[in-house]
Amino acid sequence: MPDDTDLNVESRIPQVMAGRLPGLSVAVVRADTIHWLTGLGVADLATQTPATPGTLYLWFSMTKIVTATAVMQLADRGQLSLDDPAAHHYPRFAALRPADRAARVSVRHLLSHSARLANPIPIRWGAPSRLARPRSRRLPRPAA
Repeated sequence: MPDDTDLNVESRIPQVMAGRLPGLSVAVVRADTIHWLTGLGVADLATQTPATPGTLYLWFSMTKIVTATAVMQLADRGQLSLDDPAAHHYPRFAALRPADRAARVSVRHLLSHSARLANPIPIRWGAPSRLARPRSRRLPRPAA
């Protein structure tokens, strides 16, 4: 049963969505308990598929905000230093080539996008295949 705070959130959502968001999924969480969970609007404009609490959304660059916030919280707690080598916290990072460059990359470099890492090949799993387009003529075109 939602409490007054949950009802206040629920009543404000249409204002937030109006003309800007076709759909969203919302969870009100306190401590380790979900107090309210819903999907509103549509998850896909083309098919008019309703948004549900289980709808998967494409975050793309939004993950940078979540990751940076989590890393800064760890730094505030003294659990890592921004100047630590990235491989200290993620050992597989040391396998990057050239190895000498990977060894010099710090957590701060990663957060500030100053590590001078090469862009990965286009990743097609991030979007429905109908939206994926090859970025190079050397890559095979998706099957029709």
